[in-house]
Amino acid sequence: MRGPEEGHRERLPKFDLRSNQGWIDSYGTIPYRIRYSITTSDIVSDKDPGRNMITPNTGGGFSLSVFIHKSVPKHFRQAVLLHELKEAEYMYGEERLEQKEAHKKAAQEADSYAQKYLSQDEYRAYKEWKSTLIDPFSVS
Repeated sequence: MRGPEEGHRERLPKFDLRSNQGWIDSYGTIPYRIRYSITTSDIVSDKDPGRNMITPNTGGGFSLSVFIHKSVPKHFRQAVLLHELKEAEYMYGEERLEQKEAHKKAAQEADSYAQKYLSQDEYRAYKEWKSTLIDPFSVS
């Protein structure tokens, strides 16, 4: 992404999450079709609400599966999905970062996204909600 000094601001995506599951044909440099699911699966929890992983397709090949816990407030789900997509893009796309670094960069971008697209009150609530979550990489 170019910096503001170059007079360009990346256009951030807005995903249609009205359905609890669906497909996103592509995102950035992720080399897979993407399936998202808003769920109560054991893969995610109310304290660790987002996860992405490569999963096999029934007809062959692979997809990126993104899981978002159903407890995530609806107006925060865009930011959680963006976090998981950016993390996956950093890991599986052109950059090939380690997960810890990909997670850190994705968290920063999701926060910027939330700050841009949520109202001030919603963003404050988002930051408060986010402070209650487990960061899997902060545990030593």
